[in-house]
Amino acid sequence: MVIHPNELPNGYELIKPLGHGGNAKVVHVRYDKQEYALKLLDNYKDPNSPTSKRFVNEIRALQLLHNDVGVMRVINKNLPEQPTKADRPWFTMPVSTPIADALQESHSLRSCVEAVADVANTLVRLKELNVGHRDIKPDNLFQLNGRWLIGDFGLATFSNSIEGVTEQEGRPLGSRQFMAPEMSTNAVNASPFPADVWSLAKTLWSLATSNPFPSYLTFDLLNDGLAAYGIDDPRTHLIDRLLERATVRTPDDRISMEDFANELQQWLRLDNHPPTKLEVGDLASRMRILIRPTIDKKLSTAASIDSAREMMDAIGPRFVKLRESLATEYGAKLSDTGYVNEVSFGDSGFVFQFCDLNKRDGLACREAYFTINATSPATYQLRCTVMIQVMPDLQHHLYAQLVTNANGKQNIFWEAQRTVPHGMPQEQAFLNELIDKIIQNIRPALVSFNELIESYEK
Repeated sequence: MVIHPNELPNGYELIKPLGHGGNAKVVHVRYDKQEYALKLLDNYKDPNSPTSKRFVNEIRALQLLHNDVGVMRVINKNLPEQPTKADRPWFTMPVSTPIADALQESHSLRSCVEAVADVANTLVRLKELNVGHRDIKPDNLFQLNGRWLIGDFGLATFSNSIEGVTEQEGRPLGSRQFMAPEMSTNAVNASPFPADVWSLAKTLWSLATSNPFPSYLTFDLLNDGLAAYGIDDPRTHLIDRLLERATVRTPDDRISMEDFANELQQWLRLDNHPPTKLEVGDLASRMRILIRPTIDKKLSTAASIDSAREMMDAIGPRFVKLRESLATEYGAKLSDTGYVNEVSFGDSGFVFQFCDLNKRDGLACREAYFTINATSPATYQLRCTVMIQVMPDLQHHLYAQLVTNANGKQNIFWEAQRTVPHGMPQEQAFLNELIDKIIQNIRPALVSFNELIESYEK
């Protein structure tokens, strides 16, 4: 990009070019000892041309949203009624860093998700004001003073946007690599909000993979999966699933911006969990004193080792850690694989069982549980269950409970349940929440279990 100092407004000193696109140049300038980014319209001669009107549209949008901390701010502007070479339309903004450059120094999947989640929250606020951006891509996102900003609102729709200057019948609208399908075929009638979801999903993929050219098709796990691009994070499959939902071809079936933002926040919270460690050895010792366990030496579950592994992968590694911690305290011996199909156990009466149920209430279901059994000769049991039930419309119903049982008399000590989107970060976050609640309740439940045994054994 070439720009001559005499193209700048009076008093503005050129420092360096910053970029060029959308029929405008952006340069780094100095004015009255302050530095700015100045956007200068190229095609200035006809104020009624689409490019001129788009320029005005952008200024209107930025002024409308000037109070939003996630939107680029207009500092000064010039919109002459009869532009000339010496008096062109222009406006100034703060000097900011393009998002791809800002993420480069500490690039990781987490840093990219944090940035895009912030942008998604801004787009949710804009949607509440009935503002659609329609040109979300890395080139239009920036960092300033630690905040992520959205810029370039030339294609935006809002209450007083200029009618018809940004769309033409049958003409695509936006950048091809980030453009939703409906914006390439029916921009005039298409809603901007599902289109922004598509574009932001493509932006996240582009930033995470450092690839500026995402596929313009629906996300495909085989070709677009993040792990294939060397991204080392055990939760990439959750982002893959989210990108898939955000790039469904039919706009009405696409995840909303509100849900997209929420899923990103849920994903960011997933690794904020302490190690699973339980101190219940004293309760195990007390149970051994109370009873004389008489229990078979082996128990085989109905599930195969492969289905147990698949189920435990779905439920999450923290359930495995919880199981291992309890097994250590109660002296149970686990299989070397960590996924129990057949368990050996000592005199403690500690049993792990995992089963893969085909149906419950007419719906496909997976269930994992462990039990602490005691026989003396009465039968006592404390059972912890985590269940995933497949619901219609890509939903999963998650359920967990702690139950005590004495000679057939059952008491639910604690339970929780929720229906969430299948395979998304929100699902894993709630599973983690369930494990947290189990950890919080397991010791009180074991105390109650011992008291139950003691009351029967007197």
